[in-house]
Amino acid sequence: MNAYLLIQKNNADTHWTSLYIRGIKLEAKSRGYDLICGESDGETLPPEFESAPVVLCAGASFGWMKLVTEMLRFCGKKAVLVGCAHQNGIIASGFSVADYELATFDVLNYFYRYNKKRVALLGINSDSAADLLKMKAFLNYKHGVFGYDDVFFFRGQTRNVCESLIPLISSYDAVISANDVTGLMLVKTLEKAGVKIPEDLFVASFGDMTYRSNLSSQLTVAVLDSVKVGRKAVSIYADVSADPSLSYITIKNRCEIDIRRSTDVLPFDVTPEAPEKRTPPLFDLYADAPLTEMMLAEQIFSDCDALDLEILLWIQKGKKNADVAEILHTSESTVKYRIKRMLNRAHLASRKELMTIMSAYLR
Repeated sequence: MNAYLLIQKNNADTHWTSLYIRGIKLEAKSRGYDLICGESDGETLPPEFESAPVVLCAGASFGWMKLVTEMLRFCGKKAVLVGCAHQNGIIASGFSVADYELATFDVLNYFYRYNKKRVALLGINSDSAADLLKMKAFLNYKHGVFGYDDVFFFRGQTRNVCESLIPLISSYDAVISANDVTGLMLVKTLEKAGVKIPEDLFVASFGDMTYRSNLSSQLTVAVLDSVKVGRKAVSIYADVSADPSLSYITIKNRCEIDIRRSTDVLPFDVTPEAPEKRTPPLFDLYADAPLTEMMLAEQIFSDCDALDLEILLWIQKGKKNADVAEILHTSESTVKYRIKRMLNRAHLASRKELMTIMSAYLR
């Protein structure tokens, strides 16, 4: 059996993507898959992928993930994303990702236990799918009052983002770094500026670099296992391939907290909070399937002009795109474009899905 892996163009050799790929290759080999690999800019599909019903997608850019999932949906293919979660409008059939949300909460709970409540988040790349998840968790932390002013974005130079914290260092007693490279540079930058770690400031980071196994490493890290994330993506691929009726599967891989000198080697034994008890609603409006379809049809109608409606009516009567174009005195490419636009707006995969929803409301 073939398995198909689509990699972000010019990204295969970057640190995290290369680890995802390693895990994918290991798991594919263990399952007896022949792995077919290709690169894409997110807008074009390699010819060898034309027969692929399901495609693994590995990359670091959120923008690329969004582009490639839209392209695959338009081509009638299912996407399994590696290192990206179900977020910000991305729709796919599978997601394998480190549990950045839980790890961020764990680090913040750890800081709060030791009364470190003024926390900065450093080195966030606004086009990184992983960093966006960390930032979202940071801003939504239930005990904190963190805002975008506490987020220091990566702007192309790691040294610059580390140095940008120095003038504001008195505002914080702890920092979370988006990755261990930035974390290590931050420690050196702060020490050079006379800031004592951990006496003046606690520092923790996300990371998966092999330096962590070195006992001389001083940085507390929420340890990512990117190889495992890649392996789990292949297990999702297998399930989605075997059962086309599956809507989507998410596997979140937990991060372990490795405590080191940068947080004074204080023990990490944060007890998880009991979940809040909530009374379930008597009626969930959007759990009503017919009503959900009606709302989706309303969304499509609200974006349609007169020509779109004419196209839908003729498709309902069984006409092909070429026939519709001739009847409406327009080009076949215009008909195809308008159908594609409706599919994208409603996040639907095919003309058949579109008409299944719309037929009940067309007269």
